[in-house]
Amino acid sequence: MKPSLIVPLILPLAVAQTQVQSVAQAERIDVFPVQTHHRSRVQASIWDSSSPESPLHPSSSSSNSTHSDGPPVGYTGLKAVRKKILTARKRTDRSTLFDQASIADWEPTDEWRDGYSRKDIEWEEVEVIGPDVSDLDTVVNLARMANDAYALPGDARWAELERFNLTVPFGWEDGGMRGHVFADETNSTVIVSFKGTTIDSGRGKSTARLDRLNDNKLFSCCCGGLSKEQCGCEKRGVLPGKKRTCLSMCVRTGLYDSESYYPEAIKLYLSLLSLYPSAQFWLTGHSLGGSLASLLGLTFGLPTVTFEAVPDRLSVQRLGLPVPADRRFNPVTHVWHTGDVIATGNCRGPFSVCGRAGYSIDSVCHQGNLIIYRTVEKWGWPLDRTTRSHTIQYAIDNVYSKPWNQGETDDRKGRERDWTDVPVAEGEDESCEDCTGWTYI
Repeated sequence: MKPSLIVPLILPLAVAQTQVQSVAQAERIDVFPVQTHHRSRVQASIWDSSSPESPLHPSSSSSNSTHSDGPPVGYTGLKAVRKKILTARKRTDRSTLFDQASIADWEPTDEWRDGYSRKDIEWEEVEVIGPDVSDLDTVVNLARMANDAYALPGDARWAELERFNLTVPFGWEDGGMRGHVFADETNSTVIVSFKGTTIDSGRGKSTARLDRLNDNKLFSCCCGGLSKEQCGCEKRGVLPGKKRTCLSMCVRTGLYDSESYYPEAIKLYLSLLSLYPSAQFWLTGHSLGGSLASLLGLTFGLPTVTFEAVPDRLSVQRLGLPVPADRRFNPVTHVWHTGDVIATGNCRGPFSVCGRAGYSIDSVCHQGNLIIYRTVEKWGWPLDRTTRSHTIQYAIDNVYSKPWNQGETDDRKGRERDWTDVPVAEGEDESCEDCTGWTYI
């Protein structure tokens, strides 16, 4: 199963990631202006906010400009910030953990499969340009890109408005990992969007079987234990007094087989990187696609914004991926609302809507930065025990696009927040635990 991505996007790339020297805090620097007129083509190059020609500084004669600290009315886009992240390197030779030279023939080494312990690695601080997740338009437009991973241009659910200069689909000829690659007109920024779980994939070969297989291997306590175990890694009666025991290395090895999405995502990224070695890559996705983007982003230190992702900490630990102790240096940001039964980790057990459909979604805890829309606590929503509020289009229309902090006081600045604010990023509850009824050996 190989991603169907062979064609180059547009032109050779120009902008590379830079090594960090010292940046005290995230600094807003760039905007991708994206026209919202119906079927308009995109002027999507990165603009320097210090330039007088930048949409951040429209001329006083501009008829469609109403304020000086944002793009002209009639435009919406993706704002970016410089931020520091930590990337893991091998302590022995300072090489990156994932700098495989071969692309098409890449296979996980024993070292990769075994994972890396803290004694094997050291952290390097680097500076990247990533999405400004405090900006409403940026969050909504990335969510629309995540939505587009489910469709092809011309389909009813395709979000026509926020396209970059060119999109390239991948996986639409296969029944597996699927999505789109978006690029600006200079290919200096490339955004990869991964599709989540679908029962009926619509156009293209159905992905339903492999979606469910990957859900169960990534997010169950031991490869799915409802109607059928996926990997044969559970051992019963090994330890007295423990109801269920799972072989950790068996589960991890199963995540690299020919039907697993994680190694295919790595191959896709390495293929894109070989074509465009100077690009700044961003990742996004919804549900399973968001969790897959998170794993890839953490693997390579790529700015990642996910939407209603399945809680991913269990799969991160299962793969042995190094995670920065301070979440502020983590490249991954998860966006979700508390009415979503899947993103909140409440779709567990055989009688849940997930269990009845054959999905063992046992994971509860997220890793990284969390932007949580507390729709249950603030808006009085019930926890939706169906998957209706989990869908990306529902979240865009009813959550992400709505005013959130209107009328509230920003304690940090002592003033009222602007209505376009999104919730402030936070970390996972320290008391959160996955699979407490299991023992791993």
